[in-house]
Amino acid sequence: MNHDSTNGFSIVPRYLLGTLTALELAAYVSLVSHTDEFGMCWPSHSLIAKESGMSTMSARRAVASLAEKGVLSVEHRTNDIGGQTSNHYLVRVWRNGE
Repeated sequence: MNHDSTNGFSIVPRYLLGTLTALELAAYVSLVSHTDEFGMCWPSHSLIAKESGMSTMSARRAVASLAEKGVLSVEHRTNDIGGQTSNHYLVRVWRNGE
């Protein structure tokens, strides 16, 4: 799937409205806009921050909170020499059974 950040749209499931803070919601929209057909993506915290209008630290906190709430799963990744690289995310778009 080709992602062009200037076109398209992102869907926010209704069940998330009222359960996420404004920063969590903004981070969620950024993440969803990068997912492939399987709900996977790997944008950096700085990209999430830029797209969401928040600081990188706020983006880190929002992503961590989304993971704690079960909205996404995070796989921390490293490069070949052991340095940290962008995380791998699995974004849950629908609740179980929907």
